[in-house]
Amino acid sequence: MKKTLALCTPIPEKQMEYIKEQCDITICGELKHGKGNVTEEMTKEECMGHELVVLGDEYAGADTIKAWAESGMKFMGVAKGTPATVDHNAIKEAGLELSYTPGRNRVAVAEFTIGLMIAVARKLTLSCTGLSKGEHVGEPMEDIYDVPDVKNVTFGPLDEKHPFVDYGIGFELYGKKLGVAGYGAIGAGIPPYEIKKVVTVVKAYSSAVGAGSFVSEIFGDEADELRRRGGDGGEFGATTGRPRRMGWFDAVATRYGVRMQGTTEVALTVVDVLGYLDEIPMCVGYEIDGKVTKDFPTTSELEKAKPVLKTLPGWKCDIRGIKNYEDLPKECRDYVEAIEKEIEAPITMVSNGPGRHEIIHRVSSYSK
Repeated sequence: MKKTLALCTPIPEKQMEYIKEQCDITICGELKHGKGNVTEEMTKEECMGHELVVLGDEYAGADTIKAWAESGMKFMGVAKGTPATVDHNAIKEAGLELSYTPGRNRVAVAEFTIGLMIAVARKLTLSCTGLSKGEHVGEPMEDIYDVPDVKNVTFGPLDEKHPFVDYGIGFELYGKKLGVAGYGAIGAGIPPYEIKKVVTVVKAYSSAVGAGSFVSEIFGDEADELRRRGGDGGEFGATTGRPRRMGWFDAVATRYGVRMQGTTEVALTVVDVLGYLDEIPMCVGYEIDGKVTKDFPTTSELEKAKPVLKTLPGWKCDIRGIKNYEDLPKECRDYVEAIEKEIEAPITMVSNGPGRHEIIHRVSSYSK
């Protein structure tokens, strides 16, 4: 005997033929009425009494799911990467099975990401925005496209008399290694709301590889000493051996990263490295054009930023081997808690050595 299926989303023809052999299909939702033309009440009424319900973008709250379960529904499918349009608690309480399609958008997301990288690297977004706004360096023009003797206004090089702002050609990505941070559960096979704990790992000082703005950067002997003592055997490239750029802890950049990643707790590493210092500077703000901010700025503003430093007393001893947070020197604990306050996130782990066992767990009293 065939199952009854309420279908609200398109199915490829080959799969549809197989489904027709197994099910009596009723077309419902946006598949019937068109995208954006369906309310939850319409979906609820049309899918009532079906054993199987497959949704697209239709929403199904707790009351709807309860009504469907009571009318005989046994299975629900959602044709989305994450089933964010249905009430999960109601599905669990009803003892229903839920299926969805993790990874369905992986190609589109990957290609879109690469497109954004190229657009930013080649300054296409700045150029296009400037063109659309009519930004120029000469006299205002009624028609920004009615420019005599103008060559390519987007990609240059531009003539000195050209009325448009030259944003430059950016930099090439060819031959470079690019890192992509997935903010969410891309490829994890679980929806992002199932991730309850996000631990962000943060160094007690700053280091960087390659070019770019580095507001809290230090140089000369000061940088050499921190580089030599830092990391697990020094702050040098694991493959190339090149010395990394060094700097003091940057609370502005770290706070921004913590917010963007949805951090629930922080692991603060290489605290032991700083034990040689009499005083420890910390970057707690950026000075840009004479004004101090604690908010992470846009790229153009970041390039002008100067560090606003706060100095804390050092603990002047080796803290390797200490197991309990309370046994750390007071100056060390003050440093950890000062970072915690600046980045606005609880620090629950403090590492005082490169070994896996050299981690001190602490109960944070931080609260916003």
